[in-house]
Amino acid sequence: MLRATLRFRVGLIDETLATHGHLHLLEHLGMGHLDAPPYVAYNASVSSLFTSFDLEGPPAEVVRLLSAVCDKLGRIDEDEVVHEAQVLEQEARVRGSGVLDDALYYRWGAQGPGLVYFREFGLLRPDPEILRSLALRAFVRENAVLALDGPVPEGLSLSLASGGERLPIRLPPPARRLPGAGPSPRPLVSGLVRMNEAAVVGLAVLRTRVASLLMAEPGGTPWLATLESLGEHAHVALFAQSGDRAAAEAAVVLAELNRLADCDVHEAELADHLRMRAQAADRPDASANEPWLAMDRLLLNQPTSAAARSAELASVNAAALRAFGHQWRQSLLLTVPTRADAPAGLPWLTGSDERIEAGTEGRTHGVMPGVLDEKGAKIVRVGRVLQHQTTEAVTSFDLDRVALLASRPDGQRVLVGDDGASLVIEPTLWRDADELVRAAEDSVAPERCLELPARPDDEIPHPLNTWERVLVAMFGTRAKLWTFGILLILVAAALVGWALIAAGFSRMLGLLGVFIAGALIQLFNSSRKQT
Repeated sequence: MLRATLRFRVGLIDETLATHGHLHLLEHLGMGHLDAPPYVAYNASVSSLFTSFDLEGPPAEVVRLLSAVCDKLGRIDEDEVVHEAQVLEQEARVRGSGVLDDALYYRWGAQGPGLVYFREFGLLRPDPEILRSLALRAFVRENAVLALDGPVPEGLSLSLASGGERLPIRLPPPARRLPGAGPSPRPLVSGLVRMNEAAVVGLAVLRTRVASLLMAEPGGTPWLATLESLGEHAHVALFAQSGDRAAAEAAVVLAELNRLADCDVHEAELADHLRMRAQAADRPDASANEPWLAMDRLLLNQPTSAAARSAELASVNAAALRAFGHQWRQSLLLTVPTRADAPAGLPWLTGSDERIEAGTEGRTHGVMPGVLDEKGAKIVRVGRVLQHQTTEAVTSFDLDRVALLASRPDGQRVLVGDDGASLVIEPTLWRDADELVRAAEDSVAPERCLELPARPDDEIPHPLNTWERVLVAMFGTRAKLWTFGILLILVAAALVGWALIAAGFSRMLGLLGVFIAGALIQLFNSSRKQT
């Protein structure tokens, strides 16, 4: 049996929100309809930095299937594009979220690793030509590494295009100012640090300390750890297995992180972890994974030899762990179920922005006549900033930092900022909405624009008609209007039933008339699209 992985240096950080899903689609196209026998295991995946194709089976089958994958990546079939995009859209409807999704969203918003939080908009209307261009840029020899756990099999030949280059790593800056905290069902403490052996050892030290303290408490469970290499940096995290004791457990983790950043490391503790790290590298199964360790380092232009890694491990000392703790603390992101679970003084990331006023150089767009507006909504436009304001919250959009501008044939526009905040512009609801649309379209690069499919007429919001506006003026808010509508239905149904009984019909027929009249009135009211 032979295990093989063909990996390319292209991942989520190379997509935008408008093209998010293209790599997932290409990965499916490459592995789809492979005609693999049941005794061959295969899989493909897309991470922040890499797209990988894994195979395990008899050498001859691995050779044949690797060749087939490369052929498919170089030959994009339009019919397969449409079919696989539909398959992935169906899968997305039942796919759950990962434990890190919220943290990645708060840190990077709608860019880079944060894209994992969002819908794959690139699957809605995939353009085969754009997919071919991406494949020619990413799936080339210069951007690939093949790892094998045995000798190179006879007949191995990969039909990858040549003439490209290794894609550089451009990690986007954080979308929000950190340190900070945000809501998520499961407590998590994450950070962005330098990728080196000190990060691996430092994370192990912190995880061991936290586990020891939490397990000493009644009902305590150890937190789990994860580290993802992002080139020169690494995203590190500790997360709870439940949110039952969020505030208390998060306080323990933060206290131990502060201890580590303040260089509270004993020589014996450090020596134990360095020894365990070295022993892990010397295990028999470690040599079997050596090609995969070297593969990632090759794609990241890092030293690949075991000697280089041993020298790096030997350089880890208390000062290096202190630097690791300091980097984590400076980039700290805490997620907890509620704001009350976060420590005092740590900024809450989902608060409202500071309100701006239109002044003499700006413009305020209110709602159209007949729009039910219970929260005083308006959009203020000043320079390159759009701000959606209500009595409850304020959200700002910098037109120079738009991740996606999605449009529908009926005129709807959806703006998503780099930070992940969104603004929906409905031409039927906002005064002078065409000015808002022009301001957005003139500011957003074409590659960040996306055309959404048309929606049914009954999903397009409309202001209230004259009669409905009279009722709102009389009864106030939407809730009062619905209460009045229900009372009106009951009165009408009762009158119809009374009329049938008075006309000599049986009571049963009268009650049936009451029921039918009520159902018809309710159906009529339900068919109205209120805003």
